[in-house]
Amino acid sequence: MEKAEIRADFFRSATEKMLRDGIFGQENSEENQVAAVTKALRRAALPYPLFAARLTVQRLFPSYRDMREIPWYAFVDGRPWLLPAAWVYRFGYVLRHKSARGRAVLTQPLTEKKQMEQRGRALSEWGL
Repeated sequence: MEKAEIRADFFRSATEKMLRDGIFGQENSEENQVAAVTKALRRAALPYPLFAARLTVQRLFPSYRDMREIPWYAFVDGRPWLLPAAWVYRFGYVLRHKSARGRAVLTQPLTEKKQMEQRGRALSEWGL
């Protein structure tokens, strides 16, 4: 096994990120979401437009497993046939109470593409 030399700037940038994100990585949740999406993009091996479309569909229609874990959709637990009703309820609630945030979440793969590319380059430079 070859020993790879790690540059000093790796330690500097990694330390900056750890300190900026807090002990559990929750301080900058938007940046952490971008990091999670970037990691999923790297693992997906799909062209970016297809990946973004798939992610948007998954966000519009969460799986039964995901929906039953959310307390206000607990009525689907044990009743997978109610999943479409939970989606309709979710759409109505988001449109009425969180329309701006909902739009931002759905368009994140498109609006934050540049930030995801920067994150991907950083991961590549770090050898991760």
